[in-house]
Amino acid sequence: MTRETLKFTREEALEILDGGDEDFETISDEICGQSRWETQHKLIVKRSDGKFFKTIYSVGSTENSGGYAWEYDDEVEFTEVFATEKTITVYE
Repeated sequence: MTRETLKFTREEALEILDGGDEDFETISDEICGQSRWETQHKLIVKRSDGKFFKTIYSVGSTENSGGYAWEYDDEVEFTEVFATEKTITVYE
């Protein structure tokens, strides 16, 4: 299965993240990792043609650690993903 890869400048990726690009809708933005200085997020967006894409970005965990999304990246990749339903069992 071939997955489409989109490449954006940092500024374009930030516009997608902030909801300013009408071609993309944020589906989820969840924390997927944490260290002392950075918090990693997994961003899932839906393009206007119905395809879904994922990217990872990090932000500073404290006001002193700095770190903005893709701060040191000139190019940001979004990789196509596919929605899959899963059933889980939870015991309460």
